[in-house]
Amino acid sequence: MSIAQIKQKAARLRQQLQKANYAYYVLDSPIMEDTVYDHLYRQLEELEAQYPEIITPDSPTQRVGDRPAEKFVTVKHNIPLYSLENAFNLEELSQWEQKWQRQLQEIPEFEYVCELKIDGSALALTYENGILIRGATRGDGITGEDITQNVRTIRTIPLRLNLDDPPEIVEVRGEAFLPLAEFERINQEREAQGEPLFANPRNAAAGTLRQLDPQVVYRRKLNFFAYAIHLPTQPQRIKSQWQALEFLQQIGFLVEPHRQLCQSLTEVETYYQNWEKNRKNLPYLTDGVVVKINSFELQKQLGFTQKFPRWAIALKYPAEEVPTTVLDIVVNVGRTGAVTPMAIMEPVQLAGTTVQRASLHNYQRVAELDIRVGDTVVIRKAGEIIPEVVRVIKELRPDNTVPWQMPTHCPECGSKLVQIKGEAIIRCVNSSCPAILRGSLVHWASREALDIDGLGEKVAALLIEHKLVKSIADLYELTIDDLVALPRLGKKSATNLINAIANSKSQPFPRVLYG
Repeated sequence: MSIAQIKQKAARLRQQLQKANYAYYVLDSPIMEDTVYDHLYRQLEELEAQYPEIITPDSPTQRVGDRPAEKFVTVKHNIPLYSLENAFNLEELSQWEQKWQRQLQEIPEFEYVCELKIDGSALALTYENGILIRGATRGDGITGEDITQNVRTIRTIPLRLNLDDPPEIVEVRGEAFLPLAEFERINQEREAQGEPLFANPRNAAAGTLRQLDPQVVYRRKLNFFAYAIHLPTQPQRIKSQWQALEFLQQIGFLVEPHRQLCQSLTEVETYYQNWEKNRKNLPYLTDGVVVKINSFELQKQLGFTQKFPRWAIALKYPAEEVPTTVLDIVVNVGRTGAVTPMAIMEPVQLAGTTVQRASLHNYQRVAELDIRVGDTVVIRKAGEIIPEVVRVIKELRPDNTVPWQMPTHCPECGSKLVQIKGEAIIRCVNSSCPAILRGSLVHWASREALDIDGLGEKVAALLIEHKLVKSIADLYELTIDDLVALPRLGKKSATNLINAIANSKSQPFPRVLYG
């Protein structure tokens, strides 16, 4: 075969495989058996291995890169990613409708589009002449991290748009998330390997997207729902949110399958109430409903506040509440020395995650609840993230319970605890307290501060226990030999951590201030 014929054959194979991917992942209607797909994929792989010059960036064989990234680069979004205003009940939803209508002199006919709000991580995708060239995290809405090589591994994000004559630039927005079954599989795998478990699917998705090795991302099988599209060179091509979702599906994306066009707020309320009951049957987590005015022309008239679009709102579900039993009440010492009571409970499923601990905030809150070891309590997730104790069911209290007393001395260093006048918080004021140092190290290494990958709670505890670190400054004196001597820390992990500490020296000053 001539090189022209080889290119033609490769293009035909790519087209067949892309069509099969679209049918399988987006339409959920496979057009060929797995064995046939594997055979075609192998043919393309062999052709590209023999003739590397015919490889194109949209080839299905190029989804997973071979080389881990050294770090992620911050990029500016071409179009800002705004947050959504929240409504926590139907009354607040009604107030939002009244508010946007007051912005107009005359209220035209309008419709709403409802989509389930997926609990994941927002992504910004950029296509140039139909080819995916960039995928970035939401970040602060103005800038995010370029994670293109990880985004390419997500099967429901097309590498090439299904368009014969694509616009020069296409911007797509959507949510990357982990299906519940995949979240459970990952945590089972981590438990078997002695690694810490992810708290919930959203944290797992965010952590996966920030993996430097795309092979890890590929194995975790993230999914993606697209919910917005921008065509800078063809702004009049799409005139409504409903049309945008239909178009996104046509060009190769998965969109939220339970979306609904509603003619009134009453229909929105019915949709919301239906999914509040039925959301537990979904294979992914949803924490509410996103309501958008359908017409783009009306959206344009309403515009934005400094934070939110006026034409959209997130109607959140009430926090889920479940009963459980208090097994113990302990205190946790934070990096500022604040001593926080914490309830240890019988593990229960709450909003898709296993919950065993809940903050009790301070000793006044404990006294107010009159919570005791042995009590049956009702817990919920505040904003579906942080578990909290709502109330004690005193009718179920055992006879032998006793009121809980705040300790007088720090459980970590034994120093006398202090309450500063006018503060509700009780503190350990010993600057050498291991808990304060541990918290300071973890905060210093956090993503928002110096972003030292590999320096978590367990490693910080080891460094303190083995007297390698007595202050943050000591981190920068550590050597690979120091770390290799620690239990459960191999040479590769030690090298990576030393490199991460060295790289942190080049972080901008605002991060140092935050740390």
